[in-house]
Amino acid sequence: MTLSWSIPEHDSPLSLSPAFSILLGWCIALFLCGRFAAAPSFFERVGVSLAAMLATTGWTACGLRRNFSGTLGIFLLLACLSCAGAFYFTNAFFSPMPPEGRVELSGLVTLERSWGRGRVALLDSKKGRFAVWLPLRTIVKEGDRVVVSGRVTLFERTQIEREFDEALCWRGLSAAAKIRAERVRGVPRESIGLSLSERFAGALHRWREVVRTRILLTQPPRVRGYLLAAWLGVRDPELALQHAEWGTSHILAISGFHVGVLVAAATFLLSYFGRGSPLSRVVAVSVVMWAYIAFAGASASSLRAGAVCQLVLLGRLMGNPGNAFNSVAGAGLALLAFNPWLFWSVAFRLSMLSVLTLCALPRAFPEFWSGARNATGLLGGALFASAAVWLVTAFPVTWTFESVPLIGIFINLAAFTYFAATLPLASFAALPALVQIPGGGVASAAAEWVFFLWERAADLLAVLCPFKIAYSMSLAAASAAFAFFCFARASGYGRFRGAAVGFCVASVMIII
Repeated sequence: MTLSWSIPEHDSPLSLSPAFSILLGWCIALFLCGRFAAAPSFFERVGVSLAAMLATTGWTACGLRRNFSGTLGIFLLLACLSCAGAFYFTNAFFSPMPPEGRVELSGLVTLERSWGRGRVALLDSKKGRFAVWLPLRTIVKEGDRVVVSGRVTLFERTQIEREFDEALCWRGLSAAAKIRAERVRGVPRESIGLSLSERFAGALHRWREVVRTRILLTQPPRVRGYLLAAWLGVRDPELALQHAEWGTSHILAISGFHVGVLVAAATFLLSYFGRGSPLSRVVAVSVVMWAYIAFAGASASSLRAGAVCQLVLLGRLMGNPGNAFNSVAGAGLALLAFNPWLFWSVAFRLSMLSVLTLCALPRAFPEFWSGARNATGLLGGALFASAAVWLVTAFPVTWTFESVPLIGIFINLAAFTYFAATLPLASFAALPALVQIPGGGVASAAAEWVFFLWERAADLLAVLCPFKIAYSMSLAAASAAFAFFCFARASGYGRFRGAAVGFCVASVMIII
């Protein structure tokens, strides 16, 4: 057996999805980390690392169609990356927490939202990021610089399945601990010396707050809710409840849908009006995309979408579009390496599962796309893709929210097309009122009417099909089996091996 670093040309996980092979091992390692109530011992950390390496090597080896002696170097590299990443997670997941006790910190408010009966803010300080439980009647805004006096306590963990875990929620936002604030006072920006990056972060969050206030004061209810979601990543509670009933909550989360619409629009405008080189266009589109992601709050789903779009843009520039399935997995690796706690974010899981499934479907079920050359075939393929994503995400959705509406299969198909057209138009229609042009409210009112039509149509469909699917072990097994069949096919597995993988994963889900 010779050590070689050549990548095989035949279909296999080594050539099609090396990033997914590592991602699978890392996800297993993070899942095992979440099962520990306290920091694991050295031998337990080694065990987690070996489990991740076994998952990566097993997935890769089972997908090979012939002897892998000619690609042993790549095979070992994937195993080492999986093992090293898993060992890093066991240390990062249980890194030393800030000491409990009284503290006084100054920093920048990067998020402010309701939490139960009170309000909470994220504070970026030189000692890290903290979630601050604000005193009653205390008003702070995003972008404010404040001094917080209070008591630092650690987030509460729970070992009860399907129960809200405070630590997993806030650590996913990079908060190290929580502060029960007793006093919060503002700090004038002129009284402290700030670095360039601190000034930029403060200006960015202040502008977010200015835009948010303008939207709240000048736009009608539906336009206001959709613009807050699409521009700033802020969800309107009433609108969120409606989309939950329709099964289209992802429309209100900054994700690949919003980033893709922006990139497509920017690419079209630059190609239509611009005369620059392909490189300058890619740079311009990239700058616009990342500026939007930063302004919208840089959520995990938007960062994943940005990373994938960036890879696609660079691939087209170099004449090699690349493998979308592997690119999405690579984006997931980058995000988990930056913040392992993202693994426990429901939004991150749903985003990764849905996009990985969409990228895997053309290879898993090529017959649905080979006939999509006319309107009927295209509609059938789109409906099948919507049903596939619904099935794959049904397990995590019902695990978290108890049930998922069946009508979401059909409404999602219309939602992507409808909002891809109406959100950009509504954004332009809202500008006159936002900049206080006389009569600007007329355009906003027209956009409100467009969203009202969608609301009535979606409500009608929800009434015609009111059925909801509750969580069950059979649903979990079906979701896992279908997802891993698609992932296996996208990694180069044959139909029989892919079905065997799906069956094995479903059996493990039922057993554990």
